[in-house]
Amino acid sequence: MSVLFLAALAACDDVTVTDRADLAPVANDDDDAGIGVDDDDGVTPAPACPDLPPADDPLEVQTTRATLRGFVHDEGGFAWTGVRFAAPPTGERRFAKPAPPACASDVVDASRDPPQCLQPGPSLDAVVGDEDCLFLNVYRPQRRDDDPAQLPVMFWIHGGGQLLGSGHQPTGFGNLYDAARLADTARAVVVSVNYRLGPLGFLAHPSLADRDGVVGNWAHHDLLAALRWTRDNVAGFGGDPTNVTIFGESAGAHNVCVLLASPLSAGLFHRAILQSGGCDAAPMDVRLDEGEDTAAAVGCASDDSADAARCLRDVSGEQLIRTPPPIPPLLRVWQLPWGSVVDGEVLPDQPMAIIGRGEHHDVPVIVGSNKDEAALFIGADVPLTCIDLRLRWQVLLDSSFADGDERDAFIDELLDTYRCSERLSSRAVSLEAATDLEFTCHARRLARALSTSQTAPVYRYHFRDQANLGVYAGMGAFHAWELAYVFDGFTELAYLPSPAEQDLARLMQQAWGSFARDGVPDVDGMPAWASADDDRVFAFDEDPFAALGGEVEVGMAGDPAPACDLWDRYAID
Repeated sequence: MSVLFLAALAACDDVTVTDRADLAPVANDDDDAGIGVDDDDGVTPAPACPDLPPADDPLEVQTTRATLRGFVHDEGGFAWTGVRFAAPPTGERRFAKPAPPACASDVVDASRDPPQCLQPGPSLDAVVGDEDCLFLNVYRPQRRDDDPAQLPVMFWIHGGGQLLGSGHQPTGFGNLYDAARLADTARAVVVSVNYRLGPLGFLAHPSLADRDGVVGNWAHHDLLAALRWTRDNVAGFGGDPTNVTIFGESAGAHNVCVLLASPLSAGLFHRAILQSGGCDAAPMDVRLDEGEDTAAAVGCASDDSADAARCLRDVSGEQLIRTPPPIPPLLRVWQLPWGSVVDGEVLPDQPMAIIGRGEHHDVPVIVGSNKDEAALFIGADVPLTCIDLRLRWQVLLDSSFADGDERDAFIDELLDTYRCSERLSSRAVSLEAATDLEFTCHARRLARALSTSQTAPVYRYHFRDQANLGVYAGMGAFHAWELAYVFDGFTELAYLPSPAEQDLARLMQQAWGSFARDGVPDVDGMPAWASADDDRVFAFDEDPFAALGGEVEVGMAGDPAPACDLWDRYAID
């Protein structure tokens, strides 16, 4: 979910961006002539708009609705940022499927960071971002002689619990999702995308069916629109629209799972990577009840459907974002407070049910999690004894059980399974149990379901490396820490990696790039990554002390959480 992680990052960026309906045009700059960005970059798409400006500059690309001028990235390669892929989802377009953007009559400056979607800010009651936020970013490496005519495409979906984050994630030290280094190492065109968050992205209320007959999942429609934009335009940036890998972390991985299961995404992607996410979606009746509560909280409760819909579209976005989110039962943690709903359109059924029946998109998949995910969330406020832990779990699990005796019997099994009485402190029990419940078991469950229901290969990983020093040391392989490796984002997190950590990051980027290119995470010098049909995982780790210089330690390992057998008995309907 990355909520606490991204909340800390959001504290570094409290600027609200406004007036973004039309990005300013720019003149051509002859200083960039000869760079040759558009050399052999594929076929220019047929424009949907007449009289678009020609792409006369090497940094310009003509898309279906705009001519974009990017920039030479200071890390190498090229980038186009703040690219509008849909019309502003504001006013009458709020709580509706995204509409195509307007035609741009002038060359559009695609060199500025887009706004984040509206979301909670760093302080109590603060809201940052902009409701007009449906932008994406494109990163392309400098060409090499051995590159194919069209590079594979990696489509990034950020995390943040469906409430925080953006495709351009400011940290105070840079953009964590600046994908220039990943694009270069993976030899891919990387697209990162915004989608509506919180109630603006997921509110389901009966009155909102006035447009399309469906409600909720607005954010998933945003991602579908961005994938269609990618299909129609990425060839102009040197990418292959027939070889798109969707990948995401936490809530982003959940969104990847939804796309795997949704009939609406057919043909829009060809591989998938899920980092630390789950697949649960809430039933419609649950989301409609939550929607009624939200409408009442912002003063939009009404017996007249038209009045309620008008009110929900007129109330300030900030007021909606400040509304306290609903809390799902602990054993359904990946329903998420604001999140997906089984709506009959994006999701005809629960994602895992669709996958279990083999009705999902049969594509190669990587799924995995981190060793100490919950270290980011449990903090220091944990029960000190098994008795204290039992009392805490009784409160947390109460909404997941109709019968108190059944709940207490489950807690007895948990305490025994995690050997609470044998440990000096119950913190390790809390950490292991929470990590298994929220992440490790979901990864195993999904890998098992995919392995038995599709023909394409399924790979599972377990990220185990922890920071060797600095502020992150001692937290283990916590939730979202692998992002520093996948994006080579150590600098953006104010962390100085060791040579071995840098080598491990490069290896992960190469593995992700190999998978995006061929559907197999095969890197020269890396042990073979076997399929996930026997609960084995590919472990990513490094030894900081090996030969006093550190070395990468990777390879196949056994099931990291046999305790998932217990969780599965209660977490699967």
